[in-house]
Amino acid sequence: MEPFVMTQEGVKNASQEKRVELLQTQVESTTDQLSEALGTNSHKFFKRLFTRQERSLLRSQYLEQAPETFINQNLVWPLLSILGYEYKIEASMHSKNSDFLITNTPSRIIGEIKTFGHYSSADEEVFEYAKLSNYEYGLITDGLYWKLVEVDKEKKSTPLIKLQAGDLRGAVSKYVAEEGYVDEDVAERVSRISTTHVSDFYTQFNRNSISNSLDQRP
Repeated sequence: MEPFVMTQEGVKNASQEKRVELLQTQVESTTDQLSEALGTNSHKFFKRLFTRQERSLLRSQYLEQAPETFINQNLVWPLLSILGYEYKIEASMHSKNSDFLITNTPSRIIGEIKTFGHYSSADEEVFEYAKLSNYEYGLITDGLYWKLVEVDKEKKSTPLIKLQAGDLRGAVSKYVAEEGYVDEDVAERVSRISTTHVSDFYTQFNRNSISNSLDQRP
């Protein structure tokens, strides 16, 4: 299956309605690729993904590339472009590199990416990158779950303040049920857990919305 991947140039002059449509298309295309790559393991994978228990099924031998690379190329980079961000990949933080750095917001945002279900492990890394730089904000994602945080460098415990969170698993669960990738009862249970729709996600995380939020921070 030929993947659909949106680029910054391809979304440059798109309206908000078109960007929401592109977000949906990107998520569905990625879901199709996962189902095809995982084959008979796809039902188990999606069930674990929906309950944040994915730990072992997304492997390089299924995807023909590292899972992190697949998530970056098919979710993170395209979604950042659709949301209106400009970013630098592998941004230097003195002795370390963050996965990306958003450069077209009032304050630059450190970005850290993890594989599905592992996003919580990025908190400490974002805090460390912030200490090495003068940046105050971080964006943590596994491609589906997205979290914008503020770094309180004065605190040694609970240093990250969650400012915004969005979860695209709800959009995936609806699509996989429609396509028959999982049983309907599984998707129905998940729909009660994750209710963020694509349009809501765009409203929360587009560049203008996040920029306004950062401008209003004390």
